[in-house]
Amino acid sequence: MNGPFLTKLEYSGHTDAADRAAIASIVAHHRVVAARQDLSAEPGRSTVLVLLQGVMCRYRVMDGRSRRIASFVLPGDLCRLPEAPPKTSDWNIGALSRCAVGEIPIEALTALARERPNINRILWWMTLNELARAREWLVTGTMPAPQRTAHLFCELHACLQAAGLAEGGAFRLEIGQAALADAVGLSTVHLNRTLRILREAGLACLSRGRVEIPDLAQLRAFATFDGAYLGLNGPVARTGGALHLGT
Repeated sequence: MNGPFLTKLEYSGHTDAADRAAIASIVAHHRVVAARQDLSAEPGRSTVLVLLQGVMCRYRVMDGRSRRIASFVLPGDLCRLPEAPPKTSDWNIGALSRCAVGEIPIEALTALARERPNINRILWWMTLNELARAREWLVTGTMPAPQRTAHLFCELHACLQAAGLAEGGAFRLEIGQAALADAVGLSTVHLNRTLRILREAGLACLSRGRVEIPDLAQLRAFATFDGAYLGLNGPVARTGGALHLGT
């Protein structure tokens, strides 16, 4: 169950096999979250939640009616950052599919971070990765709909590939077109037209919860996608140097 989480951590460049085994040992409990169910904001919660299977999203309901998805939570991602208070904004975290969540006791994580400095570096890396994705969504929100959607497919592919969940140019995306439309800021009608454009151009096809990308390089060029911001260019060698924060 910890597979995507531990696989993704290899890309941080800050762990070895012993670090990953130590992290796996403190994932104390797994639970299932049903589709269309929100994670409740729990005052004084004592665990960090990591998504192991499925897809979640961070979202806000605008004007009491329309939903806007600000980011996806993918397997291997933390659902909430460890230091974040349980209710600091109006953002909700909801399951878009049936999900499995791992619970990491904060006390155990804190103790492990004291014993193994690399764990602190991992948390920084995961935080910066999430912030980089949020900044990129701000930029891609100004793109025409086909490029915006193509860029999201490229990002999802890169993130899921890092978690060991992409096969060549294909990956599962069982979230429904309404959720995808909310993520790219389109109506479902406009999204359907956009998906047809991508399909007829031979760039990408979404069918029955599976995205097929015939030529990944071609789709990336169409979307002007440069995945460097994700820090997922492949597992990198550990270094003893200080952690440098990007701006």
